[in-house]
Amino acid sequence: MNEIKHRPQSVLDQARKAKVAAEILRQETTEKKNTFLLTLADLLAKNTENILAGNKKDMVSASDLTNAMKRRLELTAHGIESIANGVREIAKSDDPAGKIVKEWTATNPRNFVRSSSNTDTISWSSNSLDFEKDLIS
Repeated sequence: MNEIKHRPQSVLDQARKAKVAAEILRQETTEKKNTFLLTLADLLAKNTENILAGNKKDMVSASDLTNAMKRRLELTAHGIESIANGVREIAKSDDPAGKIVKEWTATNPRNFVRSSSNTDTISWSSNSLDFEKDLIS
């Protein structure tokens, strides 16, 4: 029987995959985002023992870290439960994506809108036909 060998991913590889996943989730409906979050919370709770075992292995191999840093990185069952509960709370919250957070008009006059997204976008519109002149002056 062929066994699948787990090849550890670099932190950079994991970060790249997380960025791709975030972009995919950003485009999903609130319902799908919440389903993902609740599934994530359930998986954290269900796999607590495996997560703790992996964390313990990582801590043993992290000989170059200070004891203070190791204490910050060491996971506990209570800590994982807190993370899962926090994820569930996020799923209960209103989805802020695309909502206007703040709107204001500058003195030139331009209207600025700050809307929430995973990139926190600020956009503007010009009420002036002298846009090019305003940019030069």
